[in-house]
Amino acid sequence: MAPPLVVPNPKVTMEFDMGSQGWTESHFYTSPVPLTDAGLYDAAVNLVAARTFCLDGRYAQLVDCRMSLDNVNRDSEHLRNVDIPVPTATGGYSGGPPPGSGVWTYNGPFAAWPVLLETSNPTTNPLEYITIGSIVSTQTGRSPNSAPGLNVEFYIQKYIAELVNGNWGALGRNWGGGGGVTYTVTANAFVGGTNGGPNQFSFTLQAPFPAAATFPIGAYVRLQGSTYTTPQSRLRLNGTYTVVGYNATTGVLTVNAARVKVAPTWTALGGIQVASAAVFPYRSGVVRPLTHRKRGRPLDASRGRR
Repeated sequence: MAPPLVVPNPKVTMEFDMGSQGWTESHFYTSPVPLTDAGLYDAAVNLVAARTFCLDGRYAQLVDCRMSLDNVNRDSEHLRNVDIPVPTATGGYSGGPPPGSGVWTYNGPFAAWPVLLETSNPTTNPLEYITIGSIVSTQTGRSPNSAPGLNVEFYIQKYIAELVNGNWGALGRNWGGGGGVTYTVTANAFVGGTNGGPNQFSFTLQAPFPAAATFPIGAYVRLQGSTYTTPQSRLRLNGTYTVVGYNATTGVLTVNAARVKVAPTWTALGGIQVASAAVFPYRSGVVRPLTHRKRGRPLDASRGRR
């Protein structure tokens, strides 16, 4: 199956350690440059400097920063050790708590400030969980600005500013190839799964048929504008599907529809959009109240939710 969301943009992954546990945080560089690009390296240096400014440096530390390309196998470049910030024993990464801001405290790797990062794509607005070695003793409060002086939000906002202004973004689906292209559906057949396979839909597109490369196997497509009736309850047919085949000669696009058990009755067939992979730059960030919810898969932990 072809990977549906692969871009030539470098991905920068920061690795954090907290004793027997750790976690990673990744961002995409907005330019499709090689890993040897000097601008990419400088941007990664600035990124880790801004991120470690939010760490205490005693319990949680940055141990590595790796740059890689998803469309190249086994590639990686790392920041040199001299460019990895080193905390002090008493002051952490920022030189110690500023006057009036309280003392260093720490609530563990699963207590974090959620930051909603807005991008130019309304469907790609990731929520990043900023685990922070707290600068203030009142971090357990509901608001990041609950302390006087240079508080938690001050440090997080410096990191957000680096994400917004430092050529960073999030991987997402670019529907319609950026131009909002919609392919009209002229027929739709329900195909029952065989040999234990999932049920499928076969969409026949309007001529002239798109080229074969438009719908690679494994790509995401979105059905929209269709209306229908079905005996199945809570079944939403407008939405995203995975391509399992496309015939550019007949214009038949086949997708998996495992949740559909019986053929629906279509009153309007709607249209199909295909998603290409793209990196959308961060435009702003909003800090949410402190949470203990799941923030991602930590290092050295089994897969799945904890």
